[in-house]
Amino acid sequence: MTSDQEKPKCCFLFKTGEKRPNGKDLYLCRRRDMKIGWPNNLCSNCNEYLRYYSPKNKSDEIETEEELNTELTIIEKMRCKIFVNPDQYITSIDSNQKLETYHSKAGGQNPNFDKTSELILRVKNKEEDAIQYFTERLQSILSKDEEYAICVMPNSEKGICVSGMMNIAKSLCKPPIIDGTECIRRKVTVPKKSKSLYRKIDPEKLKQEIESLIIENENLIKGKQVLLLDDVATTGTSLKAGRYKLEEAGAELVAAIVLGHTHKGY
Repeated sequence: MTSDQEKPKCCFLFKTGEKRPNGKDLYLCRRRDMKIGWPNNLCSNCNEYLRYYSPKNKSDEIETEEELNTELTIIEKMRCKIFVNPDQYITSIDSNQKLETYHSKAGGQNPNFDKTSELILRVKNKEEDAIQYFTERLQSILSKDEEYAICVMPNSEKGICVSGMMNIAKSLCKPPIIDGTECIRRKVTVPKKSKSLYRKIDPEKLKQEIESLIIENENLIKGKQVLLLDDVATTGTSLKAGRYKLEEAGAELVAAIVLGHTHKGY
């Protein structure tokens, strides 16, 4: 058995003392009687969001069959329904996950600015062929037969968001997928993102972001799983603020996907 510090949050997982090929620990899942990995906060065996069902006591043992059934019921409710292959997008549920790496054009001075980065920039400029390209990319990874909502991070301006990312999101919202693209709004304009090389989230800027956002039509996202989309993330401040507001409004689970993460080298 493991110490309280070593134990994962899920009451079904225990360290085996063995290692995976990448050097990380292997766990025994007593629910499936299988040895599995432990990426982030999800179980790589059944892709369940574990923060909602930490064991209530420090015992390593499930006390009763009734307790086991209760845990299983909660687990099933938290299964991610947004992606065709949820295991590939585990990071999106804790933080945010990219489709590509974005190299800033930097006034034409960045030698790493490539065709993919150009496509992302053209989405920002609302160019139709780039919008179609990333719409198809997202369609290939998203579930088409499950009910969940899609929301979009607004730009820095107050009011209705008009962006290439909004056009992509609206194209994805075909029933049973819920169109939540206008749920997140800015109630005040915020400064545009700095182009500095500082890549960590500034607590003051995060607070400012949260206070600038408002959730409308909460009924569209309350109790639902939500896909939160943005074009580019550098520090992830905006997405973290958006996630906070959606969860505050009652979203069951929020998965954040961006077209590109800004490369830290330029």
